[in-house]
Amino acid sequence: MIGRREAIRLIDEQIGLHGEAIWKHLVQYDARGALSTWHGIIRDIEEFINVVLYGDIDDEKSLRLMYLPVGAGLVANPNVALLARGLVAPYYGEALAKRFMITMLRTTRAMVGFQSDGRGLGDGSQIYSVADAAGYFQSRRRHFVSLLYMMPEVCSGTRPLAPEVAFNELLPIVEHCCISFTGWNWKGVLAEVFKDFTLAADKRGAYASHEYNALEGVFLEPERVSLLDIHQQRGGYLTSTRAEPKDPAKIFSAPELRNNVRFIQTAYDAFGLNDDEYSTLSLLVFAFSRYCEDDYFIRIELGKFRSMLAAQTVFPSVELERMLLGGDAHFKQASNSFKGMS
Repeated sequence: MIGRREAIRLIDEQIGLHGEAIWKHLVQYDARGALSTWHGIIRDIEEFINVVLYGDIDDEKSLRLMYLPVGAGLVANPNVALLARGLVAPYYGEALAKRFMITMLRTTRAMVGFQSDGRGLGDGSQIYSVADAAGYFQSRRRHFVSLLYMMPEVCSGTRPLAPEVAFNELLPIVEHCCISFTGWNWKGVLAEVFKDFTLAADKRGAYASHEYNALEGVFLEPERVSLLDIHQQRGGYLTSTRAEPKDPAKIFSAPELRNNVRFIQTAYDAFGLNDDEYSTLSLLVFAFSRYCEDDYFIRIELGKFRSMLAAQTVFPSVELERMLLGGDAHFKQASNSFKGMS
């Protein structure tokens, strides 16, 4: 066991080492290819989470889907992946169902890789089923997106990041660097808060003498209640009057994005905020959404993009471009920039 001063020194050292390891791993990749590959995989993961946890699949079929094996069980019976594809396709289409199946296979390949190397997931959890995989992805979303934010700034090599091996190459970094980086940062916060802080360690890890719950159990502080919670609890109190029809077979869609933007604007109006900055950004999101491909990716020619930014007068266009396109070269900043995707 070590005291507070020595613990702070050790914490800072570990944060630096894990941050450097993340940077050194990403720097080897070709930026354009890595960004495209990892962004596509994040889309697949988000679809996977939404189908399993929030999908509209029939209850019986949904239970069958959730209990299908991933990992060693899928290796023993690969036809299970085809069964999953067959369960998902009638509800969300063949393209999404295929991506769902491929995500199962890629996850299995990564888990087998961990086992063959004698390693496990960073928090000691296991993935045995589709439901386990969805829970795992949900718990790692922040780290996946943080790596995406870093790629434009850090990736400067020539090594390709192929979709079929991306999990094998990046999940070890997530499990043994990103999670540890976040954990050590939290210990650093505790060391600043508690003057009698100590740190104990064994072969499995380091343990803080104190814990602190920044939020109460169900996250109900008034300043943290989301607009969606207010909408759900007040029965349409903030319903937008101009909602576009959505295709129920699509997990994500440009109309849904625009409807969400309208909903937030309605909430701003209801609370009398009259926020010019949000109004400007909402108009830009509407304009960007017209260039949406496959209801997820937005691709705009650079000259056109800059002309769209120049058309507004609330933000300096150069500053706004930097805000929208700038990545983060350090994992701490990238993680702090994370915004949960729903």
